[in-house]
Amino acid sequence: MQEFQQALALDDEFYDAHAELGYVYADMGEMEKAQEVVDYLDGTDQAELADSLARYMYKVDPPKMVFAYAESSLPYLLPAKTPVVALDAYLASPGASKTFTMKFQFDKAMDRESVENIVNWRITRSIGQGPGQAYNYGLKIPDTEVNILPIPVSVTYDDENYTATVRFNTKQNEDLDATIDPSHLEFKFSGTDIYGQKMSDTHDQFTGFSRVY
Repeated sequence: MQEFQQALALDDEFYDAHAELGYVYADMGEMEKAQEVVDYLDGTDQAELADSLARYMYKVDPPKMVFAYAESSLPYLLPAKTPVVALDAYLASPGASKTFTMKFQFDKAMDRESVENIVNWRITRSIGQGPGQAYNYGLKIPDTEVNILPIPVSVTYDDENYTATVRFNTKQNEDLDATIDPSHLEFKFSGTDIYGQKMSDTHDQFTGFSRVY
């Protein structure tokens, strides 16, 4: 990096050095600085250099989970102590089981095999450290609380829209008083994009309470 900066100190129109500096920033994960280089090159007659750098940034930038769709069948905003039957009337029968979905948006093209591999997903009770982030708000879990299996039933990937639909089961108990905290169910993905890049460690989890983190 120092070599490129020294070269630019001598000749600020050494565009190849600008581009190489942008590649270094991208490799370091400093995408904002890399984007500044793209914008600078775009403002000159170096559109080809700018385009090549932008494509490289897209390739090396860790994929991110962006948001969950409201059309997900799990009402993930419902609070702690929600009766399971409130999720779906089908769960009004003792021992009834229902499959729910969560649909997630990614910010770039993902590897289908990785996304659809159910072992790359985890569904757990959030143990978030911030105020209100833990399952049941950090209070004792009631005996009526349902247990969600940590591995989903299935996952499908839409490679046109970069979305994943996660399916998992919830079961009513025999006493018809099962409860759940939908807003603190944590969905975590540990797979890769089409370039083999691992998920960003700040955008690989979702809860209805905290959203993506």
